[in-house]
Amino acid sequence: KIDAETGEKIEGVVFEVYDAATDEKVAEITSSSQPQEVNIFRRGKTYKIIEKEAPVGYYNAKPVEITIDENTPANLPVNLTIPEDKIDLVVKKVDSDGHPLANVKLEVVDKESGETIQSWQTKPDEEHQIGKKLFAGKTYIIRETEPIDGYYYTTEREVTVDQFKPNEPVTITMIDGAINYKIAKVDEKGQYVEGVKLELTDITDKENPVAVELPNNGITTKEPFELKKVLKAEHTYQLVEK
Repeated sequence: KIDAETGEKIEGVVFEVYDAATDEKVAEITSSSQPQEVNIFRRGKTYKIIEKEAPVGYYNAKPVEITIDENTPANLPVNLTIPEDKIDLVVKKVDSDGHPLANVKLEVVDKESGETIQSWQTKPDEEHQIGKKLFAGKTYIIRETEPIDGYYYTTEREVTVDQFKPNEPVTITMIDGAINYKIAKVDEKGQYVEGVKLELTDITDKENPVAVELPNNGITTKEPFELKKVLKAEHTYQLVEK
């Protein structure tokens, strides 16, 4: 059993051997760093070799069939090398325009156990490879734990890793929408009222309120104030007229 990319031997992988004609299981073989002598094959028979469970970070090898020729001399070694492909699964974090977002905190959670498999903070212009810590065939949840200021949390994604290597690398793109608000002072007819002083305060931490700077020093005009990527997800704000 070897790494398909590097050729390095992979130990501890369990294979089940079946008689292809009867589907009867005839043996289990565990890979090691050295070639193994397995006296189970018989001349004139065909066998299926199935990987029971791939090691972490690898896809399952596809089942292999081998036929031992009737004329094979006794005790002739049968050499079988099975390559194992690394799981290639990348997570991208972008805004609604497709621009990469840095400093967003994400985690991957095993859906069945709830265990956090890995967590990381995004970097500028860098996709994050998570495949090396996943198991083929298992389902995981990719979750944002902390967005950057000015953006909403993205919806968590449920991902089931392919059992076998897909034809193309898998990329999970997670999109954060920008928090955009408009603030205006209007009369009973809905017309904009000018010259009114407004104050906006982040009161999430009631003991340490933080003033939020408004355009035009908070004095209303004929147009609403536009707050683009200013407010924070899950924060509470208080707007008052002075």
